[in-house]
Amino acid sequence: MKIETSLNFDFSNVKKNYRQSLKKFREKNLDDVVEQVRDNLKTGRHNKNNYIKDSTRRIRLERKRTGQKSLVDTGNLMKSIKKTKTGISMKGYGVLQDEGFTIKAGHSFAVPNKRAKVKQMYHFKSDKKVPSRKFIVYEPRARAIDNLFNVIVKNLRTPMRLIKTMGVKI
Repeated sequence: MKIETSLNFDFSNVKKNYRQSLKKFREKNLDDVVEQVRDNLKTGRHNKNNYIKDSTRRIRLERKRTGQKSLVDTGNLMKSIKKTKTGISMKGYGVLQDEGFTIKAGHSFAVPNKRAKVKQMYHFKSDKKVPSRKFIVYEPRARAIDNLFNVIVKNLRTPMRLIKTMGVKI
């Protein structure tokens, strides 16, 4: 038994152009990634530690800010999330907050801020572990997956539905 088939596309095109395909996909999709990361920051959807401690509340009150959500105080982090040619960028402390970090003993900061005439210095006497607050999470939507599929199919150069069997010899 011998089955003859005919293909009108070649996977070598996909192999040759996969980097270019992924680059096109990334360019189309980065706006959606930035939008989702900002939304995650606002809502705290993926953040299990979306609470603030009493000490943080006191510091915010001294700075005359009333926000009760973690990571949303001045809005600087959210404003800094931007699309770049290679991905997204944000202020450096955004990645630290996402992964968690430790404040070393001896670190201090001024409240309400450095420029205020009357300020209080907060000093850390021992190391303090700051838990991770996940917000850099991307869940592709159906539209994004369709875009990736369309880019791959364009590299095939012809629609995939045109695969057919030419004949069967017994």
